[in-house]
Amino acid sequence: MFSILIPTYNTEIVNLVDDLYSQCRNLNIDFEILCYDDGSLAKYKEVNRKVIEYKRVIYKEMKMNLGRAKIRNTLAKDAAFDKLLFLDADSGIIREDFIFTYIKQMNNDVIYGGRLYQENKPANKAKILHWKYGREKESQHVEIRKKNPYLSFLSNNFVIDKRKFDQIKFDEQHSGYGYEDTLFAVELKKNNIEIMHIDNPVMHLNLEDADVFIRKTAEAMKNLSDLYTQKKIIDTKLIKTYKKLDRFGLAGLFGRIVLGLKKPILANLYSSKPDLLLFQMYKLAIFIKFQCDDYHK
Repeated sequence: MFSILIPTYNTEIVNLVDDLYSQCRNLNIDFEILCYDDGSLAKYKEVNRKVIEYKRVIYKEMKMNLGRAKIRNTLAKDAAFDKLLFLDADSGIIREDFIFTYIKQMNNDVIYGGRLYQENKPANKAKILHWKYGREKESQHVEIRKKNPYLSFLSNNFVIDKRKFDQIKFDEQHSGYGYEDTLFAVELKKNNIEIMHIDNPVMHLNLEDADVFIRKTAEAMKNLSDLYTQKKIIDTKLIKTYKKLDRFGLAGLFGRIVLGLKKPILANLYSSKPDLLLFQMYKLAIFIKFQCDDYHK
């Protein structure tokens, strides 16, 4: 039937594997679950080795960190079945018919199920920025996602036909953090492979502290700048805004003003009431800075 592929890095996966295994066994289908650890700390490996006890689970520890693209390609290469279900390790299964819902749509080449964040605001103030961003920007209703099927795609929870995956694969030249799912979706579009959006989300469980989330966002902006310069990604909302500013000669000025206000902006983003408009402006300013650096090389 299909292979469930879970790239793992510094995340406990025992509960996730247990939920998936139970649903598959109850449906009496052919399946396997591949969990490949990509250089986690020893404490996570020690916990996650418990999944070896399941008969249809294959757990491997990579000798070195392969990166987000290569670990996914490695999982797909080793998969035994024609349908691949990719799941992020920090996913929580929230529906008892999660596997069955995907099975009903197996005639489609690519199916994206969605992502949810917890309803209640985290008690830890440091995690509110990630939570708020996730709920407002990533937890999109299926009907909203269908309007922009490629830009709405995330790689946290999707099924793909193995032959189609082998056509595309994740770009291993793109080794940094961020936008690997957008780049993958761009390649799907280029190859006329449709993405079917359905209502079958998982819960995103790993909320990061604001300082980590902001640092990773800066890394993602560097990656997006590189991909834009290489003309691999040319059509995101942020890039469209950048193009408008650049057309009127205002991009550099906007970037300097926003980064000049970095201290009060970060103070807001670290607070219990972070302003997502400020966060979006800060992301754009960082992107512009990397673009300007590229121009001056």
